[in-house]
Amino acid sequence: MLTIDKELYKKIIIVLFLILRKSRKNGLLALEEEIIVPENSPVFVYSQLDFKTDKILIDFICNILDQILNAVDIATLEEHVDCYIKNILNGYELFHPKVFGDLNSLLKFIWLTIKTGFNGHTPVVTFGLARLSIPLNIGISKEDISLWMNETVDNLN
Repeated sequence: MLTIDKELYKKIIIVLFLILRKSRKNGLLALEEEIIVPENSPVFVYSQLDFKTDKILIDFICNILDQILNAVDIATLEEHVDCYIKNILNGYELFHPKVFGDLNSLLKFIWLTIKTGFNGHTPVVTFGLARLSIPLNIGISKEDISLWMNETVDNLN
């Protein structure tokens, strides 16, 4: 079962940071190889997301990126993401009610991060906006996010 805690947020922040970094360096189309088979993607593998328990989050990220790569207009994408979040949450509300609120916050965090990140904001601003816009009861500070991004860059160099 999905456990939503600080460690999962760290993994999500790392994967989103790497996705945004790759798209800035190599262009948007470079992300196609990441989302076709995420299990073979260096970005998803590096983040250490679990392809069994975190699959719903990986699918959510890949679905949004696929829509962006296919040039879906923002209004349609907003509707699609809202619908997708509701469908995910409907399943969790029935079977895992304890996770419902935290999962809702996490999905919105992912969506807001992707949306602001692809609008040209720097990663620090992107994650800062997402962190401040969504009540994170897990206690992630902007210093945590900066540290995780810096560690990721250092490990990749």
